[in-house]
Amino acid sequence: MAHDPLRFRSTINLLIFFAVLILGTLVFTYLENRSLIDALYYVIVTIATLGYGDVHPVTAAGQVFAIVLIITGWVPFWGSLPNGLKSC
Repeated sequence: MAHDPLRFRSTINLLIFFAVLILGTLVFTYLENRSLIDALYYVIVTIATLGYGDVHPVTAAGQVFAIVLIITGWVPFWGSLPNGLKSC
C-alpha cells in the first residue's frame, strides 16, 4: 500500500483540530465558568473566525486563552481545507 502524503497531512490536521476543539472547550468551561455547550460554541465560532460576540471571555485568563486558541486552532482548521479540496 502506497503512502499518500495528502491523506496523512489531512488526518494529522483533523486530529489536531479535534484535540484543540476538545481541550479548548474544557479550558473555556473552566476559565469562564460556562456550560459545555456555550464553551463548544465559543471555540467553534472563534476557530472559524466568525466572531459573533454573543459569547466572549470576560476574565483576563479567558482573554489570553482566546488569543492562544485563535493561533493554535486556526492553522489546522484552515490548513486542512486546501487538502480536502485537492482530493475532490
